[in-house]
Amino acid sequence: MRKVFSVLTIFLLFGFSGCKLIDKLTQFNISYSTDFSIPATSIISLPIPIPDIVQPADISTNTTQTFENNNTHADLLEKVALKKLKLTITNPSSRKFDFLKSAYVYISADGLPEVKVAYIEEIDDATVGNSIELTPEDQDLQEYLKKDKITIRVEATADKTTNSETDIKVDATFFVDAKILGV
Repeated sequence: MRKVFSVLTIFLLFGFSGCKLIDKLTQFNISYSTDFSIPATSIISLPIPIPDIVQPADISTNTTQTFENNNTHADLLEKVALKKLKLTITNPSSRKFDFLKSAYVYISADGLPEVKVAYIEEIDDATVGNSIELTPEDQDLQEYLKKDKITIRVEATADKTTNSETDIKVDATFFVDAKILGV
């Protein structure tokens, strides 16, 4: 009886670890980058919203090829979620994000509504550098990544003046969970 229990335990452990291994084979990340600029701001200690002067950035998704490279297809997606979103100042190189009070990032695609995917509020001027990570929202974004292109829009509030334009790079990483073709 003891041998049967031991064999059954080993079988169950192998079975569960095998399922986890298969899950790992069907999970992967997709990364995108884009750039935008924030014009110089001339405010005097009043936060001003700057969403209308930051133009949305279109990004070609090329997901069909990415899905094929990962042995899956768009109709086999189980979930897509934003894993990480980072903003980095590329010019001027000495600028820090201390001129912003908050930032919100939205995603949209043809035929789909715009949704907020990440945010940062109350940026700490004392500790912030030239890059910031935003907090991802808990959204299933699979319908957006099935499209040929997505549009990323940044809405920010400045709380300090800047005397020149600020160029910013957006790096986004999406976690994809899908089924393997034929499984």
